[in-house]
Amino acid sequence: MVEIRCAGKDDLPRLVRLWISLLTDPEASDRSVLPCEENIRSWIGFVEGILEEDPCQVLVAEADGKIVGYILYIIKPRTRLVKRHSCAVIYDLYVFPEYRGRGIGSSLLREALRRIRDRGVECVELTVWVRNKRALDLYKRFGFTEYIIRMRRFLG
Repeated sequence: MVEIRCAGKDDLPRLVRLWISLLTDPEASDRSVLPCEENIRSWIGFVEGILEEDPCQVLVAEADGKIVGYILYIIKPRTRLVKRHSCAVIYDLYVFPEYRGRGIGSSLLREALRRIRDRGVECVELTVWVRNKRALDLYKRFGFTEYIIRMRRFLG
């Protein structure tokens, strides 16, 4: 049985472990963000700010007495630009590899989208690594479409 619930500050240590797993997972990440102390402190500060604003912008999936996945989104992204549509942003969606294939990612995404829609937001944006086929398939099943291509080139 999996329970989806809003995160709390007490969940931060377990969320950090999930985030580090995301950063180092070759299937889920290009591993360009280093799981170093500076980045961990920065991420914790970012998540603390989100939790203070609205704890339900971080949802966790609990199974077997532990947090096995999470989704982190922001209803009102910090931008100074006026956009045509109100748009939330999903920053992270991650499930530990040993818990994949059980519908946990779908449950997290479904609940986040429901909460976002209930707040009157018109669209949701996210960034996904091009080689993360599992995530791409999930997002496409939920109606997400590609609308921008972000490119990168290493120099040297």
